[in-house]
Formats: sequence, C-alpha cells, structure tokens
Amino acid sequence: MSGERTIPTCPQSEFALLAAIIAEPANLPLAVDAGVKPACFTTQEHAHVWGALVALFDAGKAIDGLSLQSLLTERNACAGQEYELLQTAVDDANIWRHKFGEALDDVLKASRKRQVLRAAARAQDEIYGGDNPADVTARFADATGDTGLNGPKALDAHDLISAYPALRPYLVDGVVRLGETMNLIASPKIGKTWLLMGLLLAIATGGQWLGRQCTQGRVLLIDNELHPETLAARLKVAADALGVSLNTLGEAFTVVACRGKAMDLGQMRRLFRGHGQYAAIAIDALYRAMPPDTEENKNEDVRRCYNLIDTYAGETGAAFFLVHHSSKGNQSEKSVTDVGSGAGALSRAADVHCIIRPHETENCAVMDFRTRSSAQPPPIGLRWDYPLWRVDDTLDVAALATAPTRKRKPEAAADVPPGYMAVVAVADAEPRPLGWFAARACAGKEHAARSLLRQAVAVGALHCWSGAKTREPDRWATVPQPSGFRV
Repeated sequence: MSGERTIPTCPQSEFALLAAIIAEPANLPLAVDAGVKPACFTTQEHAHVWGALVALFDAGKAIDGLSLQSLLTERNACAGQEYELLQTAVDDANIWRHKFGEALDDVLKASRKRQVLRAAARAQDEIYGGDNPADVTARFADATGDTGLNGPKALDAHDLISAYPALRPYLVDGVVRLGETMNLIASPKIGKTWLLMGLLLAIATGGQWLGRQCTQGRVLLIDNELHPETLAARLKVAADALGVSLNTLGEAFTVVACRGKAMDLGQMRRLFRGHGQYAAIAIDALYRAMPPDTEENKNEDVRRCYNLIDTYAGETGAAFFLVHHSSKGNQSEKSVTDVGSGAGALSRAADVHCIIRPHETENCAVMDFRTRSSAQPPPIGLRWDYPLWRVDDTLDVAALATAPTRKRKPEAAADVPPGYMAVVAVADAEPRPLGWFAARACAGKEHAARSLLRQAVAVGALHCWSGAKTREPDRWATVPQPSGFRV
C-alpha cells in the first residue's frame, strides 16, 4: 500500500450524530447502548457537546438548544463549533433527526478502526521489545474487545457452565425469572391493567398471583394510558380487593403516570438506572412507548425495541412486563405466539409470551403461556370478579369463544328494538357514565343514550350501578354491581 496513512476520522458524521440527538433526544440512549463514548469523538468541540448531552440526560433534564448552551457556557465551552452545532441542529431539526442511523454507524466504525490501530501499534512495540507472542496476542484481544462495540466474548462449554451454574431465580414461580421479559397480550378493554395490577401487588407483597408464588421485590409501573386520577382510583380498588394496605407498601410500589408526557422507551432509561433497584418493571402499554418512526408491524423496528428493553433488563436485573393488545378479530383459532398485534418478532423476542383470550362463558377467559426457560405452564381458566381476575378451575380451557364477544339479544326480548345493542357493544366490565356512552354510541346525544341504556338494563344486557350519594350519577357496566359497593 502506498501513500500517506492517516488516522481514521469522520468529523462530519460526528457533527451529524450530535445534531441528530439534539433534534431528537430519544436517540441519546440508543447511541449510548450502541457504545458511543467520549473517545468516539476526534474534536474537542464535539466531545464537549457529547458530555453536555449525557450530563443533561443523567440529571433528568430536558435536552434542547437552550439547555445545552447554558450548560456549555457554565463549562466555558460554548464558542465556535459548539455554538454552530447547536444552532444548526435546532434550525434544521427535521433534516438531522433522519441522519441518526447512518451517522452512528460511521462514528462507531471510525472509532473502532482507531482503537484497533492503537492496539496494533502497542502490540508491535511489545513484540520488538521481546514480549511473549501469546501474551501480546491476549492483550491485543483484550484491548480491541473491551469496548462494547463487538459483542460478548466467546467461552468454551466448560467455562460457560462454570460461569453460569444455575438458572436465574423465579420472580413468578414457574413463569418468569428475574431479568426476563414477559408480554401480556389481550384484546382492548378486557381488563389487562387490572390483571397487571394484581401481578405487581403480589410481587410487592410477596403474595400469590393466580395461584403462583411471587418473590417479594420493589416494582415500578410506568403507565401511559390512564390519567393519574384513574390510575390512583384503580390501584386503590385493586389493593382493597386483595386486602393490601397501600400505606404499608411504602417504596415497594412506585408509579410513573406519563399519559400526555410522551415518554418513549429511550427516554424511560433515567427512571430505573442502577442494578437491583427494582425486581419488576411494567410498561402499560407498549404501543405508546415505542420511539418515534417505529412501526409495530415491522420486525426490524420491534427487534430494536426489545433489544433496548433487554439492555435495561441486564442493567437493572429486573423482569420487564409489557402490556400489549391483540389484533382485531377472532383469536381462538390462532396459535399462542401468533396472538398480538404487530410483527412476529413481538412474541419471538420475549422470554414469556402470555395471552388472554375470551372463554365461551360470559365474563370468563383463558390464559396461555409460552416460556423460554421454564416448562410450559398449563392454560388457566379465569373468571372476572370485579376488580380482579381469579382462577376458575371449573372452566374448560379448550372452550374458547369462537366469535368476538358481544351480547346477544335474549329471545325473551324479541319485541325490543335492536337499537340498544349500540351501547352494549361499547360497554365493558368497568362502570361508565352516561356521557361516555353518548360520545361513543349516540353521537353525543345523552337523551338517546339514556333510552338505549334503559332498554339494555331491561333485557339484562347491561347493569346499572348506583352512586354513593343520592345526586351521584348512575353508571352502567356488563357486570352486576357488587353488594355494598358504590361508584
């Protein structure tokens, strides 16, 4: 090879990578996970900006041009190229955010080349200095492998078994272990959140979940679907039903209500940094936590999401529970791993794929599992007993509902106009107010909704729940109001 040899650098790609992160802060944890570190930048200005980005992220502060400029100024590092980078990233955000992937690859490749060259130069000096070739080779391998950029080291079978003599301990006996990922899949409005709350309360107290013993540990619930008021009300109802005092839980049960705050998987990292802080981390729901430009029907996009979750599981040692919805239509004829809206990678990437499908008996369901590190648990029959799902061993777990669950008009009510089915179709086990039905079934007309609700109650298709006070408005649900319970 002729010509002058130069150290591999790519300052333009470094600039593009930093600009893409400033334009889309959710890219920062992805860059960290990929192995980006200060040594990846070849100019002092770029290293300054990278350090400021990481500092803001670690402190849980917003990443924007103003915050960066303020922090760089405090560090006496906001002049020249740093300022130009900030202005360019902010002014042309839509352009830079789409260059993240390409810029990341370029920066990592150049950094890797520099690392190998430095290790090779040291190895050459050591060989000329008379060091043992085997020792030089081992040091070269260590120097080029300990970066997080080229994957785990190879172990022979004996070393592997010696390093990992036992399986990870169970968090939920026979189902999921610490550090594993479990999907919780069911159709919308079937009661997934109630099921999840029962699971997390069992872990926080060291109790049982659907007949399986849980190891006690701290839990973190990240909920992006419910408003905090609704979340608080549900949690209290679920805890009361289980006989759990929220006052005694203390820090064993932590909740982050982030509906309306647009927190995706990349941004969640700061909520659970550190190993051993939590035994269980639940995200309800997964589809709302996917990063921008992610499509749940693309295997590559779903794979990246689960790779990020696996990274978090490795860092925290916690089991991750991901609540997701099933696809539309009848699920009874599908295999267990085919239930779940989106790409096939959804079920393949998880360690446990847990699904809930309607049973042919009203207010009942069947739970099925597919596990990676455990014997396959048998299907479980469940019966809805507001506000909890409870095991019902009398159910035939093979008798799945063969059509979408809808209330059929009783034969005794053949003379009743079928219009009331409009409110029955949108109802579920949770008591809903008049306005809720009017908005979803009657174009906002409350007088029409009230008429249809009366008809539905008359034929037994819905049940009216009375308020705690005389003036408290009634609510309606598909299940009867528990004795002594008032909404």
